[in-house]
Amino acid sequence: MDFKGFAKNNKSKTNSEEDVRRVYEDTVKRSKGKSQAQLMDDILRQAAKEKSEGRLTDKDLQNFYNSVAPMLSAEQVKKLKEIMNLLND
Repeated sequence: MDFKGFAKNNKSKTNSEEDVRRVYEDTVKRSKGKSQAQLMDDILRQAAKEKSEGRLTDKDLQNFYNSVAPMLSAEQVKKLKEIMNLLND
């Protein structure tokens, strides 16, 4: 999961919605074939690693959410909110 890629694209005025969508689609491609449990483990592990290294902040996570949520269905947004709650604990 490329939290910083989404956060960076959301912060930069030079990156377009197309750039954010490209990062999103690349991430989805890398996730193909994984179960929901595998994806959750990957997301939580990567976020914990980046947070412990000081490379991921709560603001980055919020930017990630703000960038991704508009591209998701209502059910997917609900799941993303659940993930965000886990990441912010």
